[in-house]
Amino acid sequence: EPVPKVLDGLGHVTPRYVSLCADDDLVFLEAIPECIRFLRKNQNYVACHGYYLNIGKDDDRSYSIGLEYGGPSLDGEMFEERVFQMLTNYQAISYAIFRTDVMVDYFKASIGIEPYVYIELFTGIVPLLGGKVKRLPLCYHVRTRQEVVSTHDNPRWHPFLWFADDPEGFLKEF
Repeated sequence: EPVPKVLDGLGHVTPRYVSLCADDDLVFLEAIPECIRFLRKNQNYVACHGYYLNIGKDDDRSYSIGLEYGGPSLDGEMFEERVFQMLTNYQAISYAIFRTDVMVDYFKASIGIEPYVYIELFTGIVPLLGGKVKRLPLCYHVRTRQEVVSTHDNPRWHPFLWFADDPEGFLKEF
């Protein structure tokens, strides 16, 4: 399970800011100080990031780069506004730079969440209780293009596919 592993790692973090990076992703290192400077100056923000790019193989000889996440900041004055902003143009905030105490708190709160597909959604919403999330106009992260296959055997592998396939079941389970 990834949540206990992340919490164990966070137990060894001493800086005031922290970020996660998947093993198949890359972070533009130049973006990190910009995000930290923003967070230091803006105490009402719990996280900061920029644009996420994707790279994918088009065929045997060519690749392309596209915009994965480029939505606006989640900067509503109230928690409910920020959640609405997130869910109307959903983009995961999992890999943003967070205030360390905020990340520790939301990972602790996510222990035991079942089914697993709710963890990304939960860990995106809970930090919004503490404040806003800024998207700076800079390249922050590169990831492998995620191809969503409509014939996936189990639509419950992703919360939004599950909701699209069975809204009543999703909400009942949630």
